[in-house]
Amino acid sequence: MTRLETYRRNISNVARAEVGAHYIHGGFGNVPGVANGHPTYPTRVVTADRVSTWPRQILFAAKCHSNRLAYCAGRFREMERIGRRPIAESDLRDPTRLAELQRTPDSYLWPRPYDRAEGPIVHGESCVGKRHFDCVGFIDWCIFKACGFRTRTDIEHYHRRGFSNSRLTVTIDHVRPGDLLINRLPHQHIAVVIDQDQVAQAVSTDWGVKVSALRTSGNWEMCLRLDDGFFQ
Repeated sequence: MTRLETYRRNISNVARAEVGAHYIHGGFGNVPGVANGHPTYPTRVVTADRVSTWPRQILFAAKCHSNRLAYCAGRFREMERIGRRPIAESDLRDPTRLAELQRTPDSYLWPRPYDRAEGPIVHGESCVGKRHFDCVGFIDWCIFKACGFRTRTDIEHYHRRGFSNSRLTVTIDHVRPGDLLINRLPHQHIAVVIDQDQVAQAVSTDWGVKVSALRTSGNWEMCLRLDDGFFQ
């Protein structure tokens, strides 16, 4: 296996290992309050201040400042899908019961803002100990962890690379693990192929990082294969 093939396979493996991580706008892989993210932004995601005044309690949430203030909604739709339910309002009002629940935060869905600071309160999974990404931060993290290559770029940069060199683009029928999938409309998004039938992507703050079937993961504009020139 060549160095480039090893890189692509490693990128795929890192992406698969991060399934279940949280999504936050501006996130590049660090756990809130821990300086362990991408070297460019190792500490950007922090633990949100707890707000205990009902009805806008915020507990076990992460926040991030990039070009705006964003909060993590803790994969709440994914947690609802697997049957986890939020704690009762009466538990939030009872200090004794609340203290008991806080000892095992990963067992419950906690209130926090939905993505933007001015958004509504939702009940999501605890952000304690979870890595946080946005879609392109997830890709840059996978490349860094897999290859030691410190890229920090945007979706448009990846798209321009494929657009300017057609030999780097492949059809959806010929993707391989480690290939990148890119959309620019209706909104910018990027994901990585982890095998020929599956895609890993940081989807949104309500779903987090998840695996989707390749054929139903999106109407991708470009399939980009990284080449040796990328890692120069």
